[in-house]
Amino acid sequence: MTNDFDERIKMLQTTFAGFMKQAKQEFPLVMQAYINENLHSSPANPAAFNTTDTLYTRSGALVRSFIAGQKGNIFQGTADERGLQLTYGSSLPYAAIQEFGGTIQATPRMIGYFWAMHKNTQLNFFKVLALAAKKNGGFRLKPRPYLMPAVRKYEKDGIQYLERSLTVFLQGVWNG
Repeated sequence: MTNDFDERIKMLQTTFAGFMKQAKQEFPLVMQAYINENLHSSPANPAAFNTTDTLYTRSGALVRSFIAGQKGNIFQGTADERGLQLTYGSSLPYAAIQEFGGTIQATPRMIGYFWAMHKNTQLNFFKVLALAAKKNGGFRLKPRPYLMPAVRKYEKDGIQYLERSLTVFLQGVWNG
């Protein structure tokens, strides 16, 4: 019996690393789905102020930055028989300010851009931006979290999924 037990333990150790590597590969896919739940398509009028707590996406660059290999993606990790260690996020310059809020300092170039856009489009939206940037020296953005709600959901639902998968995996290995 000891010999059979020892063989099963060795098999668990060997195959557990494979399970953890698979979990590492699935993590960004699950997280991207959770992040998508917190982003919404832009309203029909792109020249409108967002006064809501909702984070709108126009180009999709922020959500794409959570896909491995895409611009701005941060995904590092190790997966072995000891467990799973991950670092995940986006390095896009506006990712943090959308998540945590903050102030964007106005520059002469920025103000000039708003005036040029106002001249080209005749939209008062750009005139208001130019005047506000000049008067206030920048813009205060309130937090519109998208990543931390996804992390909390992963901690709740994703970890439960991993636990169920691990139980099935262990039963399969143990029972042969």
